[in-house]
Amino acid sequence: AVGTECEKGQWATFQLGWTAAYRQNHPRALEIFEAVGRHPASGLGLRVSSRVQVATLAESLGDRDRARRELEALKADYSSETGPYFDGLRRNIEDRLARLQ
Repeated sequence: AVGTECEKGQWATFQLGWTAAYRQNHPRALEIFEAVGRHPASGLGLRVSSRVQVATLAESLGDRDRARRELEALKADYSSETGPYFDGLRRNIEDRLARLQ
C-alpha cells in the first residue's frame, strides 16, 4: 500500500482528480488538484501539472480571477526553470493570461 505522503501516493491522488473531473465533479477535482499541487511530496512535474489543472478548472467553472491568480503564480514560481517543457509552459500561460484579460 502507498500512502499520500509519498510521490506515488500523490500520483494516485492526482488520478482521483481526473476521475472527479471525468465524472463532472469539477469542484472536487479542483480541490484535489490544488492539494496535490501544493503537497511537499509531489515532484516538480506533478506540482506544475496539478496547478495547471487548477487554473483550467477554475476557468471552466467561471472563476476567471482564480484562474488568472493561479496562472500568475505559476509564471512567477517557475520563471527561472529552463528547458523545452518550461518554455512551452510559459508560452501557454502567457496565451491563457491574454485570453483572461
